[in-house]
Parts: sequence; C-alpha cells; structure tokens
Amino acid sequence: MVLGEPLPSPLTKAHGQFRFQLMLLGPSARQLSRHINGILAQTPPPEDVTVVFDMDAMGF
Repeated sequence: MVLGEPLPSPLTKAHGQFRFQLMLLGPSARQLSRHINGILAQTPPPEDVTVVFDMDAMGF
C-alpha cells in the first residue's frame, strides 16, 4: 500500500469544518478496504473528526 501526504480538499472548508484528503494505492480495492476498515476499528478517530472512506473518488 502506498500512502500519499494529506492535502487540502478542493473544497477546503465546508459547514465550518476543514477538509483534507489522502490518496491510498493498493494492490486491490478489496484488500485496501479491509486494511483501512481494520485500522479504523482498532484506532477510532477523535469525536470531532469524521472519516469518509471513498473507494472510487472521482474528484481526485
């Protein structure tokens, strides 16, 4: 898996919240999804952070 650095989203602030995006590259969508969901299950984000995992982000 390859992890890019955090970048501001094209819409950097929405509804008073800042947005960032990460690009993850992996050998398959299924493996990447399992890996990310496992990490999020073991290490939940702080209450004031929302994580949205979009496998087929067209806006990149």
